Amino acid sequence: MPGSRHKLERPEASLIGIRFLLNERKQSMRFFITKFFAVAALFSVFMTDLAVAKQNAPTVLITGSNRGIGFEFAKQYAAKGWNVIATCRNPRKAEALQELAAANDNVVIEELDITNEREILALDKKYADTPIDLLLNNAGLIGPRSGQKFGMFDYDFFEETFRINAMGTMRVTEAFLDNVEASDQKKIVSLGSAAGSLQMIFSSRDYYPYRASKAALHIMMRILAFELASSDVIVTIINPGVVDTQGLLDLSPEDIPEEYADTMEAVRMGLVTMRTPEVSVAGMINVIDGLTKTQSGEFLAHDGSTVPW
Repeated sequence: MPGSRHKLERPEASLIGIRFLLNERKQSMRFFITKFFAVAALFSVFMTDLAVAKQNAPTVLITGSNRGIGFEFAKQYAAKGWNVIATCRNPRKAEALQELAAANDNVVIEELDITNEREILALDKKYADTPIDLLLNNAGLIGPRSGQKFGMFDYDFFEETFRINAMGTMRVTEAFLDNVEASDQKKIVSLGSAAGSLQMIFSSRDYYPYRASKAALHIMMRILAFELASSDVIVTIINPGVVDTQGLLDLSPEDIPEEYADTMEAVRMGLVTMRTPEVSVAGMINVIDGLTKTQSGEFLAHDGSTVPW
């Protein structure tokens, strides 16, 4: 019967259809698998190339990189493709630095208080096999003007200033010297200050602790440069100049805090040039890039000129 024959053929046709569909799915799966492994192979090559690029890129370790000049150094070196080890005392509170690291896989944040020997040794151990092309000693303490005037000294603050600006910087330098010696560029750069220059004190009668601590740092780095004279390591001090790390240039005169009033008046009169962190750091990086062994032990400005001792 026609109806019976139709009923007998339907399962057979369905089976053929199912087989056809299964075969098509297998073909599609093979195509997908082939493409997947091809993409995976390309991704692996990309990641390998990226790892090699990071491995071949120079490395900078920056102290005090959570804000101001230190943060700007981290930002600009990251943009240059360097591997950046950005250290600060409290990374959890360093929101801008966290954002920078999240956006740049060549930036690593490490906790470091440069007065804490245990933290310095722990970080030194962690990076024992990492060459550091540039050790950038940026961390420092200026502090408020009160307590830094003759007859009004806060001697606890006096000691703290020396622990950070002089001793802390030397602790870090001593710990990571081997890493610098193992690198290609071999540079140790510390941020000095004209405030610590004997020839540039003039009539200023304040900031005794800060000035003295920076002068001590200058002397120790000068001695270190002589001690490493027979090596390829370059030891240099750079003065960033007067840098607006507080956003003072954006404030109206009546909103300037009292402790900065004299400085901003000098800026207004054209006696002092105040630069943004972006401009100052860009200048210093240009100087650092061009450093040679003959400049080891020198005190340089952000524009490469010599600062008097």
